[in-house]
Amino acid sequence: MICNYCGREGARFINLNGTGACEQCAVAFNTCGLCLKSVKCEFEQNPDPMPKQIQQVVRQGNMTAQTVIANPERISAFCVPCPCWNTLDSYCNREFGCCGRYDEFIPSPIPDEENSVVAET
Repeated sequence: MICNYCGREGARFINLNGTGACEQCAVAFNTCGLCLKSVKCEFEQNPDPMPKQIQQVVRQGNMTAQTVIANPERISAFCVPCPCWNTLDSYCNREFGCCGRYDEFIPSPIPDEENSVVAET
């Protein structure tokens, strides 16, 4: 079967508004990637020299460990003002689905060449 949206062939298809969609397209329809207002993430794209990640030392009892976390200064500078930021739970909605500006659109399926009618001139 061929996906009506991207044209890929695959084994698993989902009925999406009466047309067959591959898993990748169906997943994309539920994320910011296919939102009319989708923009690049400022945290990732801004060329500011502030590091994206920093090392944090975690001390538990007599043991210490280092872990890498997202830079809290960069988060407060770029993420908190963004509409994608969930102020109640303090995380980016894009990490778990879609942002607050999400305005869904589903592109038109690829026309079926066998059943399409060509206008005579």
